[in-house]
Amino acid sequence: MFLAGTFVLFEWGSPLSYGMGKDEVQDRIFSCIMAIALSCNIFLALWGSILWIMAVVYGTRDGFAYEARHLVALCNYLMWITYVAVTYGLILAILSNLNPYYIEIGIAITFVGVVQLTGIKYVNDIWLAVAPLNTYHQPRWIQYISYYWMFTKKGRTRLKGRAIAEANSIKAHYKKNQSDNNNRPCDTSINELLSTAATSLGMIDYDVSEFEKRLLGDWFNDAKQLKDRSVDCLKQYMPLRLAEEVHKLVKVRYG
Repeated sequence: MFLAGTFVLFEWGSPLSYGMGKDEVQDRIFSCIMAIALSCNIFLALWGSILWIMAVVYGTRDGFAYEARHLVALCNYLMWITYVAVTYGLILAILSNLNPYYIEIGIAITFVGVVQLTGIKYVNDIWLAVAPLNTYHQPRWIQYISYYWMFTKKGRTRLKGRAIAEANSIKAHYKKNQSDNNNRPCDTSINELLSTAATSLGMIDYDVSEFEKRLLGDWFNDAKQLKDRSVDCLKQYMPLRLAEEVHKLVKVRYG
């Protein structure tokens, strides 16, 4: 739909179609700007569609979101270039079609400006609310051409404060996850080894966390550390048959 709107704008302002064609230089500038807008729009639709299809098919795969970051960034840049080009193209089209009716030109450009500035304000407010840390670490020139509140000390202070708050929230969340992981014995290679041994003995889904805690209590944090331990040693931490199976698996895996 946006692509169709961009093409309609090109048709309306082009001297080869509905445009008045009174200023050759202005017409060339308009045609160049709209060529950029149409190109960005077409490729945005192309790469966006490919990204959408891949997300449907592979979106649940590990690493998809991370690897897709470059294509998402490209689509974002194309969208913003289209936005700027269409804005300037619309102004040139208004000048071309309404010249020399300056009152009408003023009314039309004022309306465009009000709509644009209102939309920019709402988008800026969303960015400030949901992604202040990312916004704060963007290049300074991007901040000044993209966010209206960068032009006031109060706005810059508000951005910095929210970015610090988000950073502290991320740190707290990370520390909580680390703490949870440290208190969760089932995430260790010891647990995997014990579970595999128990399954081999026909004890499928048997809870081996008790035996794992005993091993962790003596600082056996990795399955490789059981490599040189005998069955007699291992049976102090678990039933004899399980100890024999663990000993056998360790010998097969680690020699």
